[in-house]
Amino acid sequence: MERDKLISKIKSDFKGIKLRNGIGLWEAQGLDDRLTIEECKKLRNRDEKEDWSNISVVDLYKCNSSLSFFDTQGMLFHLPILLLFALDYFEEEEDRLAEQDFNLFHNAPDIEFHLLSNLKYLNDTSKNAKRMRAYHQERFSLLNKNQIECIIKFLEYRLFEIESYYQEYYVEQLGADASTIKYDTNYIEIQEGIEYWNSRLEHNTL
Repeated sequence: MERDKLISKIKSDFKGIKLRNGIGLWEAQGLDDRLTIEECKKLRNRDEKEDWSNISVVDLYKCNSSLSFFDTQGMLFHLPILLLFALDYFEEEEDRLAEQDFNLFHNAPDIEFHLLSNLKYLNDTSKNAKRMRAYHQERFSLLNKNQIECIIKFLEYRLFEIESYYQEYYVEQLGADASTIKYDTNYIEIQEGIEYWNSRLEHNTL
């Protein structure tokens, strides 16, 4: 799927999603910082709750670790803005922040990591792996079929980006064999991620 069409699909399929009682961006940052319940409640007052598209790029950077602390509704609410961020939808604003050296002090949020983090536990039979699989399953359990499709299309676009890079740099400039991409660990992981999310799509009832 072309980038512009994917962006439109994300906006459409997540339109109207609200935070409700879910964990907000700043509230989650407070949890990461191990603040008290009262302190986290105060941070929640800063959170966008009605329209995820109003969340600022600055807040995404400042709360980059919040993704690990979202509950199911929090993940549903923030996922679209994080996907758009990963697709460089806010590139111009990020460039302006870079001119101010803003991103030297703040890491970018990495939604791709969280979408793929469950893969390493799929064939692990340990109790911890079972717990992590359940945790990952639960965090994304409110997604409907269209929203899971957004994840799949996002990962497919990621594959396209890697393929384009290999073609332009390794093949055309360095003369490498096109099959080299098969050994790229990120490429392999994303392929496995697409299989995983397709499996979840098949079993989704929402």
